[in-house]
Formats: sequence, structure tokens, C-alpha cells
Amino acid sequence: ALEIRLDKLGNRHLSVALSYNNMGVALNGQGKYEEAMKMHEKALEIRLGKLGKRHPSVASSYNDMGVTLNNQGKYEEAIKIHEKALKIRLDKL
Repeated sequence: ALEIRLDKLGNRHLSVALSYNNMGVALNGQGKYEEAMKMHEKALEIRLGKLGKRHPSVASSYNDMGVTLNNQGKYEEAIKIHEKALKIRLDKL
């Protein structure tokens, strides 16, 4: 799906960000944390560029990154990222 979206939509499209995010979630589930973080970072970069830093999709990216960090035992980093996600969500309520 990612290759098709990249080919048809370009590398800055929100659907491409969704594919990167989904790949990050899958890689995290496989224990491939470094690869997962790279995918989440790509998704976040696109979402920030297209949606701005206060969008719920940006919060979702931060959340997924926090989960990956937590799974690696990087608890302090995970908390900081989850706090970013929470702040965005609280501001949108």
C-alpha cells in the first residue's frame, strides 16, 4: 500500500503518513522498535507539515511513538511524548 500511495500521491500526502504510521504499529508489534520509530517519525513529519502541531492526528503520532518507547523500556521518554499527545487532545476538547 505504501509504494502505491507514494507513487500516486507523493511523499507528503496524509494517506502516505497513515501508511507509515500503520507500518510503525506493525513493526512495534514485531519488536522492531528502531524501525517502528523511523516509520512513526516519517508519519509525524508529514502530519506536522500538513496539519500543524495541534491536530489530533499529530497527537496520535506522538501516542504511537510513546507506546514504542514504552515497549523499549524508555519510560521517561515515553512519558514526555505521551504528555505532548495529551496536551493536544486536552486543548481540542
